[in-house]
Amino acid sequence: MPTLIVPMEFRRTTLKFWGKSICCDHFTVQSTAASILQLQGDWRRQMCGLLASCQREDGSFFNGRIRLMKENDFLLCAIFAVMALRIAYSR
Repeated sequence: MPTLIVPMEFRRTTLKFWGKSICCDHFTVQSTAASILQLQGDWRRQMCGLLASCQREDGSFFNGRIRLMKENDFLLCAIFAVMALRIAYSR
């Protein structure tokens, strides 16, 4: 799954699995930071497209790539995804 911004720490070989495991959580943090900093550009559209890749046909969100951060739990993943979208579009 692609990400908007991959923190430098996640690029190291030993930590690559983290980038797969915190997709929706990471977008919540990114949208918070981008909103506070009032970043310009199409980051909102990009984030929505990437979150859509975690959305299932029934509307739930799920990141089944790795269970490390429990994003394979529909409820947690949905909470992170909805928070990211709410924050991104609240300003």
